[in-house]
Amino acid sequence: MNKIKKPHSLLSGSAVFLCLFRAIRAISQSTGNGHFSGKPL
Repeated sequence: MNKIKKPHSLLSGSAVFLCLFRAIRAISQSTGNGHFSGKPL
């Protein structure tokens, strides 16, 4: 199970990171300058 679970969790992890990045980017754009990071996205 570990051999199957590892790449799957890695893929889903990157997908979750992409979703979070998109959400933070949308929020920071709607608020003007994002509170989450000091640098503009």
